[in-house]
Amino acid sequence: MRGLGFGVGLLLLATLKDPCERIPDPPPARETTWSNVDVDVSIFSPEYERTSTVRMRLLRNGQPAVLPPRSRVSCQGIRLESSAEGYTAVLRTSQRRNPEYCCDFVGGEGRDVASLCIPAPERPQFSLSLEGEALPRREDVVIHYYPSNAPSDSVRMRVSATGGEGNERRELTFDPRPDDGDYPIDGSSFPPGAGTITLTRELEQNLPVIGFRSARAKVATSLTVHVNWK
Repeated sequence: MRGLGFGVGLLLLATLKDPCERIPDPPPARETTWSNVDVDVSIFSPEYERTSTVRMRLLRNGQPAVLPPRSRVSCQGIRLESSAEGYTAVLRTSQRRNPEYCCDFVGGEGRDVASLCIPAPERPQFSLSLEGEALPRREDVVIHYYPSNAPSDSVRMRVSATGGEGNERRELTFDPRPDDGDYPIDGSSFPPGAGTITLTRELEQNLPVIGFRSARAKVATSLTVHVNWK
């Protein structure tokens, strides 16, 4: 019995690993269709069109990524078509208050599936009704609207305005500003008569990714009203 115990002890010592032995590196992650791809997405959703236009660029080392045959990209179930600008599609505008655009990426032969969900800002709303209202042709016109709850460092507001017809038509786009509820514009150059005010909220941010190298998206949504310059 004593000899048996001694033999079992030797066997246990022989099977124990050396505590100083180097732990092997984990196996490298499998290279996929999307592993080294940078995704750059631009989405614009004007209220009056009830649609959203998606433009997407897939880059590898700063150059357009060459995808294997039968790869596909789709957003909200609509397949994006290849174009000179990358990949584009027109989607139905979501009726949710804070829509999220979800896109699916499938490599050749149905392999290497990845996905990306892109948050969108809420559509801007004027705090005072301006539809059909008269606006003074002054340098200090202030447009009032409801600010969003999104982080201020990622959201900007932009106002564009039109006025006049024919040779007198003017169209101005003013610099983006913080989303704080007030937007001053210079309306002194518009001729008297019909015009428009368009309020656009822009959300631009880096997105958390799994399967891609990086992803960045800019989503803009707008609201247009008709006014009269006096």
